[in-house]
Amino acid sequence: RSDHSREQIELPVERKTADKAVGPEAGGPDACQPEQFWQEMFSALSMALPSLYAYLVWEAAANQTTAFRPGVYALVYSCWIHCGCSMAYHFDNALHLGLPGYDSMLTPTRLADLAGIHMCCVTFGFAVSHGAPLFTAILFVLNYACVRKLVVTHARGLPGAKGDGLRIGLCIMLYTSPMLFRGDFENYFGAIFFFLLSGSCYVANDRFNGWLHGVFHLLLVPYFHFLLRSAAGYCTCCCHAR
Repeated sequence: RSDHSREQIELPVERKTADKAVGPEAGGPDACQPEQFWQEMFSALSMALPSLYAYLVWEAAANQTTAFRPGVYALVYSCWIHCGCSMAYHFDNALHLGLPGYDSMLTPTRLADLAGIHMCCVTFGFAVSHGAPLFTAILFVLNYACVRKLVVTHARGLPGAKGDGLRIGLCIMLYTSPMLFRGDFENYFGAIFFFLLSGSCYVANDRFNGWLHGVFHLLLVPYFHFLLRSAAGYCTCCCHAR
């Protein structure tokens, strides 16, 4: 009887010990660090700035006599669409990082974010090439293959990899190339400068505890400016918007 009473007394102690194990070490809800939350919130909100810039100047850009208007529309609308995908991903991370079973490299919102970038690689290339049909078709096939790889990887339950970002970088270098071939050197080198600068923030993000990702988003504003200026045919309104 005394042994049975001892088991009854010790049982709650064991349960209490098990309850304490659910915490940062066990990957429980307390594992989500406040700093991670604010990093992801900064990344989410900073992503809205390129879209806000587009909203402020797109109409004036499209009304330029030299503008390739379908390209201006393609730039702006696809920028807005991707903005929603990217913000959803970072809000998702802000709310769920550290929770059991959540992996930021496996979440569907990451897939939507990267697929949205590849969509922009097609529409932005269409814009800065001023609608070159063969070039746009090549971009579509290439980025479709990249998106398909992302979808297949996600469907198999495999995490994303660094190669995902590398493919995006190569697609960006490709879709900006028509500016160079059209002799649009100012806009091309302006866009490439901010692409490389933002890319360096992306690469060095881990060294700064994740805060450079939001800075990377902020640098997309001048990058988008040069793309819009190219699609608008050197329009003066975009120069004033600098």
